[in-house]
Amino acid sequence: MQRMAEAIEGLLKTKPFLREIGCYNIIKGLWMLRKNERRTGEVLLDEGLGVLELSGFVPIRLFGLYHIAHFCRQFAFKGEEGVRRKYEALFAEEQARCGLPGLMDRIEAALNDCLKRERQG
Repeated sequence: MQRMAEAIEGLLKTKPFLREIGCYNIIKGLWMLRKNERRTGEVLLDEGLGVLELSGFVPIRLFGLYHIAHFCRQFAFKGEEGVRRKYEALFAEEQARCGLPGLMDRIEAALNDCLKRERQG
C-alpha cells in the first residue's frame, strides 16, 4: 500500500490537478484515521477539503464531505465520535450553502422519472 501511495504522490507532483490532489488527501486522511492516527488524518482531510474548495467544483467537495461522513459512520477508530460530528456538521453546512435540502424533492422526482423511463425501455 505504501508503494502505491508513493507512486500516486509522485504522479500528483508532476501533474498537480486540484481535484485529484484534494481527493487523494481525503483518501489518505481516511486511511490514517483507520490506522488510528487521528491528528494526521484530520490534517489531511482538512487539506483535501481546502484544495477541493480552491478547485471551485462544488459537487466534488460535497462528495468528499459525504465520503468522510460515511466513513466515520462505518468504521471504528480513536476519536471517531468527535471526527464524525465535525465532518457531518461541515457536510450539512455545505449542503445548506448549496441549497440542496430545498432541491431534494425535485432531484428525487427527476431520478424517479428517469428510472421509470428506463424500465419502460
